[in-house]
Amino acid sequence: MKDGTFAHILDGLVNKTLSLKSLTYANNQFGEKSLYQVRKLMPCLNTISLNNIQTRVTHNSAIVSGVIESILDSGELVQNIKLSNLQIND
Repeated sequence: MKDGTFAHILDGLVNKTLSLKSLTYANNQFGEKSLYQVRKLMPCLNTISLNNIQTRVTHNSAIVSGVIESILDSGELVQNIKLSNLQIND
């Protein structure tokens, strides 16, 4: 799935009154658009798992840093974090 497609799905969740507690995403693209939407969802998440996601090489560390920054800035307690098979060096 492309970054824009996933961002569109997340946008639909943001605009609903759903209480999303867990987000797992694997083996797809994750970029700036998805990160923007995940930041909106972060306050309600207590579990986030990003596994083997694909980003453009120039954005790898920025995306991972953005996710971690969002977790820290959310003001909420994310209890379970799993970031695996992510390249954090550009």
